[in-house]
Amino acid sequence: MTTTAVPVLIIRCRGIGELPNQTNMCARVTARLTGNHYVIRELNWPAQYGTPLAFNEGIRVWTPRLIDMVRDYPGRVIILGFSAGAKLAGDAVAAMPPEVLAKVIGVGLIADPSQPYLDATDKCGILGARPVDGVPAVWKWHPRDMIPYTNNPILREVGKVSGEFGLGGRIDVAGNGIRRVLAMARANTAEWQKINAPGVLPGALNGVRGYLEVHPRYDTLREGNGRTYTDNLADWVKSLGR
Repeated sequence: MTTTAVPVLIIRCRGIGELPNQTNMCARVTARLTGNHYVIRELNWPAQYGTPLAFNEGIRVWTPRLIDMVRDYPGRVIILGFSAGAKLAGDAVAAMPPEVLAKVIGVGLIADPSQPYLDATDKCGILGARPVDGVPAVWKWHPRDMIPYTNNPILREVGKVSGEFGLGGRIDVAGNGIRRVLAMARANTAEWQKINAPGVLPGALNGVRGYLEVHPRYDTLREGNGRTYTDNLADWVKSLGR
């Protein structure tokens, strides 16, 4: 009597504004994975910024759902995420209990807003550094993309307040952000001194320009080996699933 091995489940967590189909960034990765060795599922989270849930609330709601998705699958699991989806995927893995984490054989994150410190600089994700421990993990990022790689205090302040931006709180978030900056200026806090330092505003503007130019292009931009970021991530996934 022969038995059929359970295929490796690959969960795709798309970024803000992406569609749950073959056009999203994680789908560019899984398009290179062929055969019956894998089963691919899209996490059906809203992937929207402020409509209807605030971003942070969406992450809070869907993190346990992603954990349950892994828990309920009878085989091994690989999780992929792009941008906001990378934030969700990384947060979920970091919060998994040991018996669920044991099923995860790899995590591949592209442009993670909570990317940890990965080189000798003081740059990490715009939302701060969140490590992923206990499982093989790889991060893909372009050095001009401010989402996974910045140390600019203005961009960091934007990241702090924008996560609560939602239909029910847009005015409150904008007002809170302005009040926060004004309070820092009046008190001449260390945070304000960082924001007001020479070169910080031009650096923030340059970060925004870099984001606009490279963030949507990880499937066409090439790394040092001449292959695209998504192709290299697909090769890494293949090495895990064998």
